[in-house]
Amino acid sequence: MSNLERHVKNCQSYGVPVIVAINRYTPDTDQEIDTIVKGMGQLGNQAVPCTHWADGSAKNLWCLKSHL
Repeated sequence: MSNLERHVKNCQSYGVPVIVAINRYTPDTDQEIDTIVKGMGQLGNQAVPCTHWADGSAKNLWCLKSHL
C-alpha cells in the first residue's frame, strides 16, 4: 500500500485528478479491495475495482467514461 500511496502523491503534486483502477482478480477478497478503496479515499482519491481481464474492456468502459 505504501508504494501505491507514494505513486498517487507524486501524481497529485502535478495537480491532476488521480483515479486508481484496481485490477480485481478472482482470488482477491472484498476486504483487500476495501482496504485499497478506503486508503485512496483518505488521500482524497477515488479507487474503483475493474475486471476487464475477465469481462473484456467493453464492460469496463463505464470507469473511463465516468471520469472524463
